[in-house]
Amino acid sequence: EQEELSNEIIQIDQIEKKTIEIKAQTGNEKFEFDNIFTNDISQEEIYNQVARPIVESVVNGYNGTIFAYGQTGSGKTYTIEGPNIEDAKLMGITPRAVLNVFSLIKSSSPNLEYTIKVSMVEIYLDRVRDLLDVNKTNLLIHEDPIRGICIEDATEEYVSSANEVFELMKKSISLRTTSFTDFNEQSSRSHSLFLMEIRQKDVKTDNLKKGKLCLVDLAGSEKVKKNVGINNDRLDENKMINKSIASLGNVVNELIQNKMGQISYKDSKLSTILKQSLGGNAKTSVILTCSPSSSAEQETLSTLK
Repeated sequence: EQEELSNEIIQIDQIEKKTIEIKAQTGNEKFEFDNIFTNDISQEEIYNQVARPIVESVVNGYNGTIFAYGQTGSGKTYTIEGPNIEDAKLMGITPRAVLNVFSLIKSSSPNLEYTIKVSMVEIYLDRVRDLLDVNKTNLLIHEDPIRGICIEDATEEYVSSANEVFELMKKSISLRTTSFTDFNEQSSRSHSLFLMEIRQKDVKTDNLKKGKLCLVDLAGSEKVKKNVGINNDRLDENKMINKSIASLGNVVNELIQNKMGQISYKDSKLSTILKQSLGGNAKTSVILTCSPSSSAEQETLSTLK
């Protein structure tokens, strides 16, 4: 694919960087977004513009979600996780969010007490698997009248420092389901969810606030025809990935259209888990990752649409 980058199909408005034009074989198409980032932008800049406002809101009692979607090999895991979670330059959104949370807590009023717990799961072939306990491979989801959406029996670790979270992240990264594809030697074949719940209590007034942060690295999307030697297991993977991503897209579109009471959260386990972090008292950002190569024209158009 790198050999074809000289024939790039993406053209970005260099002034405001909010409009992108795709020079497709079927004709040029334009799309508008809140922000468009080129491949030379730093991980820190992406975090500051996209994630920091949401993370700071979660500390103050809101629910927030950030998820990355795009063709396999286009940079989702690089953006959400980063190639090195402890490298100040290379770390992605999740480790930066963890550092941001503990920094905000450290500088907050002495009257405020915080309780933080994290869980990490993946959805593979429509089964919820605990990434902190290999023995929990098919977890159930239910809605509790008090706690809201819960992943039954998922490991929840109480943490008091960023380093504790980083150790849990290292464990979860090593357990995530990946496989070789034509686009990526280690493609994520599951949706990975990092869930952090932050409870804040004012010891003087007993006022309570609770926020939940969901950071989602969606499985890489790719058309079956791009993999000539695909077997039945990979075919099932692609079907499940496409189905859950389509369901999530439907939910987002329904929320945008304000279809009150008609949101199809239950169409997939992914959208069910994210119910409280997408609608109502929630803030959401979607990061689309695309390849500028002409060989990825169909996938890029599909992602942007």
